[in-house]
Amino acid sequence: SAFANCTSLKSIVIPENVTCISSNTFKNCHLEEITLPFTGGGPQNESSHKNDQLGYIFSTTEFPGSYAVKCYTDSRYTYYVPETLKKVTLTKNAGEYAFADCISLEEIVFAESFEDKKTEKYFAYNCKNLKNISLPSNIEFIGDMAFNGCSLIENIHIPESVNRIYYGAFNNTKWYEKLKEKFEIVGNGVLLKYNGTDTEITIPENVKCISSAFEGRSDITSVKIGSNVKTIGPRSFLGCTGVEEIYLPETLELIEKGALTGMCN
Repeated sequence: SAFANCTSLKSIVIPENVTCISSNTFKNCHLEEITLPFTGGGPQNESSHKNDQLGYIFSTTEFPGSYAVKCYTDSRYTYYVPETLKKVTLTKNAGEYAFADCISLEEIVFAESFEDKKTEKYFAYNCKNLKNISLPSNIEFIGDMAFNGCSLIENIHIPESVNRIYYGAFNNTKWYEKLKEKFEIVGNGVLLKYNGTDTEITIPENVKCISSAFEGRSDITSVKIGSNVKTIGPRSFLGCTGVEEIYLPETLELIEKGALTGMCN
């Protein structure tokens, strides 16, 4: 509880060499911005992802001017985050559910020193007031539901290094809703969204990975996947119950769990 009750503290930078931050360290602090080497209590190198969430370092009990954020990894706990917190800068890495439901946040910044090549699942899920996000230039993977529900985000640049985007990563954002091309291909050949009306689909040659672009499209009857596609991601064709024929190339390397669920025929 090193900074607990420092109510006039508005901004703080935690050095990159810090390896642990205890729970309730910033309880009853009304920070407006914070720079961290990681989210939660420590570097995200454990499979349990325990204490990955930002709220862990603030409080597990309510304090004046705070709002509740549920703990996604342990339903027994609830975290409390100050309503004043608008900006977080990350200098090294971040875990699953890092900023999920942090509705006060308006900006998340990745420093040049950021080491992770991925944003984990539910990274900034339902951050309803998040307006600015600039993804690291070396990022390769964007987890499921990572920015889902960040309804105010209008512009996102997906770096060329991104080769996999899991389901629902950008759904319910203004940016995603503005994508109107028949085949929306981003990053390093990731088919993110399909807006067409064709029932017989031929995947474009420049696609290397299929995200959940066709989820729920029960009207589709056939799919031909080209030889450049290496990965079919989770839920890519979930609920495509009308598909009678699908061509999978011999060069395909990975079909993720649930990718073809619902192809009853």
